[in-house]
Amino acid sequence: MEELAAAGIYVLAGLGGSKNENIIGSSPAWDYGLYQRYQSVVDAFQNYTNVLGFFAGNEVANTTETTAAMAFVKAAVRDTKAYIRQKGYRDIPVGYATNDNAEIRDQLADYLNCGDANDTADFQGLNLYSWCGNSNLEASGYADEIADYQNYSVPVFLSEYGKRF
Repeated sequence: MEELAAAGIYVLAGLGGSKNENIIGSSPAWDYGLYQRYQSVVDAFQNYTNVLGFFAGNEVANTTETTAAMAFVKAAVRDTKAYIRQKGYRDIPVGYATNDNAEIRDQLADYLNCGDANDTADFQGLNLYSWCGNSNLEASGYADEIADYQNYSVPVFLSEYGKRF
């Protein structure tokens, strides 16, 4: 991390790990073991000033059938933010990276952005795969995404992008 910092590289770190150390959309859970995993990542990375934030999940809900899992993601965001405050760490944002499913993407972002600020995502990453080759903002659909998030209350950025295979 120090070498990355020396090179001017900043990091958004995922809190999960292997399959058993993430919130799984098809069988979601937010239990003490997973919470301890998230705490250990925060503890390990909080002192590096080039850590911009933490992802509490990445594409947990990727179909309409898995959207109920977002309640677990929102709990993970809430509890991780509370843990950071309780430990007296610097204010490190906690957010989510959403999938490239236009049918649910905006609703997921709205859900993570509603309610008390202690419970909501501090940023939203968009995983979009519609820009391919010699394209532009309009043809790729990115112009529509920019318009959709123009007045969003937290930072939104491309967390994954490129060509769909």
